[in-house]
Amino acid sequence: MEKHRAIGELGLVMVTVIWGSTFIITKLGLAQFPPFTYLAIRFVLAFGVLMMLFGREVLQAGRRTWLAGGLIGLILFLGFATQTAGLQFTTAAKSGFITGLSVVLTPIMAALILKQKTMPNVLVGALLAFSGLSVLAYNPEVAAGLNLGDLLTLLCALAFACHIVVVAKYAPNMDTGVFTTIQLGVAGVACSLMSLLLEKWPAHLITAWTWVGLVYMGVVATALVFFIQNWAQRYTTPGRAAVIFTLEPVFTAVFACFILNELLTWRSLLGGGLILGGILIAEIKWGKSGVQV
Repeated sequence: MEKHRAIGELGLVMVTVIWGSTFIITKLGLAQFPPFTYLAIRFVLAFGVLMMLFGREVLQAGRRTWLAGGLIGLILFLGFATQTAGLQFTTAAKSGFITGLSVVLTPIMAALILKQKTMPNVLVGALLAFSGLSVLAYNPEVAAGLNLGDLLTLLCALAFACHIVVVAKYAPNMDTGVFTTIQLGVAGVACSLMSLLLEKWPAHLITAWTWVGLVYMGVVATALVFFIQNWAQRYTTPGRAAVIFTLEPVFTAVFACFILNELLTWRSLLGGGLILGGILIAEIKWGKSGVQV
């Protein structure tokens, strides 16, 4: 069991590495596509790839699998939609700070939804990791009063926390390929509807590199990533998963350093150190034989 947990949590670390690599690609893509159109292409492409692999099983899936996968797909869409909408009214710094609250909210929601007791070390690790996120996202404007964008972003944090918890509830009893395909299909349909209702297709020519980036986002950063998450979360708790996911901005800083030649500031080093410390504390197991990791 411990071996499975280690492999599962290593898979979640891989997820954060991939997420960290997407910052530059997403920035390029959103410069050429409206946000919901970009998300729609990303999710529909991911859905298409998974349907080629698991299409027959998806069509034969039972009602429970469709309901669970559909629910998680809607939660996933809600998280991305509220984050996107929130950015129209607030700043990137405040958005990053508030979204980071999901790491603290996840153990609370796990206790409410799953009736799952959260170990004290996981709560301490979550708070320490959130402190690291706060350091990374710090900006004087973060302390400014709340606005509509902040409230929408808070809903985003709740949605992402809920996504982790609900995946933990259903993933152990589902076929990972089928489960993931349905989620991404529902999210893709919802994003497509928002795109058709609110946005127009870009009038300018889309560059080849943007399309290459979208393929990477759809195939690797969506289809592969959510497949790994849905598989890996069956071997760990929602609280530990949420703490591990705080590594994303750390890997983003590392990629920015090596690809964009950005310098690692004292804030990046301090914030990353706090996050790594939070993960280490969350991994500690207290037993009669002493401390184990």
